[in-house]
Amino acid sequence: MSQKQFTSSYTNDSKYVKEYIQATLKPYTKIMLLCAVIAFAFAGATIALRIQTTISILFLLLGGCLLLDVYYFSWHRAYRKTIKGYKQLYSKVDVPVEAKIDDKGVHYTVNGKTLSYSYDEIDRIEGTKHLIVFICKKRVVPFLKDSFSKGQLQMLKQFVNKKGKQIKD
Repeated sequence: MSQKQFTSSYTNDSKYVKEYIQATLKPYTKIMLLCAVIAFAFAGATIALRIQTTISILFLLLGGCLLLDVYYFSWHRAYRKTIKGYKQLYSKVDVPVEAKIDDKGVHYTVNGKTLSYSYDEIDRIEGTKHLIVFICKKRVVPFLKDSFSKGQLQMLKQFVNKKGKQIKD
């Protein structure tokens, strides 16, 4: 007998907000950090080879610093925006949340308001230490892993795979 619906009920916490923002920004941060490391490596190689083009060294270092800066500010901007949104909507961050997944898609209920997303609207699914985060086109729907037993988590992964999606841990 397979389960047709999975529900995760929990109180949203700022540590969970940090986790699902990291999951949301994950692909972009890897690219930015990799580019920054490459820029710093080229600058180091240029210095080590004693190439006299000081301007190229400065541009490489500046480019690396800029990428690290973009990474830092994109994360903090997303975090502040999320916290501000929760405070505006619910006057606090620690609010009761219920996330459900069924045959129709994922559903996220906060303060009696439910947002629903079909499987077509899900861009990707990321796993973090405490959460499984469904990243949709406009929002994220986090599921608390502690809401499920190991067997239920395995069934959830199989259920999602049957819908054509895969959880990236």
